[in-house]
Amino acid sequence: MIVSGNFQLIDFWPGTGRWKTRDKHFEGSGIQGLLEMIDSGQI
Repeated sequence: MIVSGNFQLIDFWPGTGRWKTRDKHFEGSGIQGLLEMIDSGQI
């Protein structure tokens, strides 16, 4: 899936929970961590 953050697009794989920003500066796992990063304005 492609998710839109505040400043960039994020690739998210729901089967594994992994996500990575398109510029490859941030990556992680879990939807909760992704939502926290978006809510805090980091991505």
